[in-house]
Amino acid sequence: GLHPRGLTLAQYAAAKKLDIEFLTSLGLTDTYFVTQKAVKIPYQGINGFPIAVQFRTSMDEMAHWRKGDKPCPYGLWKLSDAKAARYICLVKGYGDPQTLWKHGFHALGLPSAPPWKEEDLSGYLKGIEKVYVVIDPEEGDEAVKQWLRNSEIRHSARLVTLDGAKDPSELYLRDPAGFKHKWAAALESAPTWQDVERSEN
Repeated sequence: GLHPRGLTLAQYAAAKKLDIEFLTSLGLTDTYFVTQKAVKIPYQGINGFPIAVQFRTSMDEMAHWRKGDKPCPYGLWKLSDAKAARYICLVKGYGDPQTLWKHGFHALGLPSAPPWKEEDLSGYLKGIEKVYVVIDPEEGDEAVKQWLRNSEIRHSARLVTLDGAKDPSELYLRDPAGFKHKWAAALESAPTWQDVERSEN
């Protein structure tokens, strides 16, 4: 057909219930990936320079990394804000951080695969007092707890379990008006890693 398949920024914004102006302020733009319409999602490093790019061509499929780019966390350029606020939410990908930033929460999106390097992460998160790790109900908390046991951030970690939603984005889409309050409550009631370990032994 004449209309290339793919995804536009307007469609992405509608699906995530985030406004286009906000997404544009994060550098998202309409582009093409090979022959498909795509949303370009730039990743910046700590100093704000571009370090990687993803292209999203549909709401159902994973985004594609630009050839030669390595998966890296999304939101490194906002880490200084999180350090000032003394907390951060560790979530997955870029959609969850976008949703959280829009509502005034500090977040960093981890690439789901391949596993990020622990030493990089503890370097980034040094000095942040509370690190909220969001548990994906489908994966359960075993993997996260396993990782935290050997991690330098375990003493600042708090485990966030979402009531019936798989991630912050889904929680928001179900109840946009109630999201900010629900998310704040989920953080408020998140037990520390030590408490969780203790209660299991």
